[in-house]
Amino acid sequence: MALYRLSCEMWLPLERAEAFAFFADAHNLHRITPPWLRFTITTRAPITLRSGCELDYTMRWLGMPMKWRSRIARYNPPVEFEDTQIHGPYASWWHRHTFTDSVGGTLVGDCVDYRMPWGLLGQAVRGLMVARQLQFIFEYRQLKIAELILGERADEACMTDPVLIRQVDETPTPP
Repeated sequence: MALYRLSCEMWLPLERAEAFAFFADAHNLHRITPPWLRFTITTRAPITLRSGCELDYTMRWLGMPMKWRSRIARYNPPVEFEDTQIHGPYASWWHRHTFTDSVGGTLVGDCVDYRMPWGLLGQAVRGLMVARQLQFIFEYRQLKIAELILGERADEACMTDPVLIRQVDETPTPP
């Protein structure tokens, strides 16, 4: 089964702890997800992110309801955290969020390693639509993050590395 990696990075004119705090609030995930996915967090509030924390979501893809459960595999504020899919639409999904000090602000990075289910059919579906949708979702996320965190200063955010998805030969780093 092929392994794919999505990566992107943006710069925010914020201290690292302030940028990290936005992501530490699990309810912001709904706010940075495109509305057409109808993404809803179903885990009871309050949610405190920490290693081992499990989160449940529902969403719709092509009109079909989907459930997703993820686990925070690593939580190291304000440097990084990693989540992995326990149950969901992918054969595997591992997402690392990084926060690095940079001149005048913070670099916020995303690295997602994923595998499609369903063998050759999954590869075809990925080629026809999933890769483009993931690219759109992460581009949308970057714009919404800047808008929600910076408000009227959103144009000060800078997409330092655009969303890139490529096939990789290496095994993902396990959580």
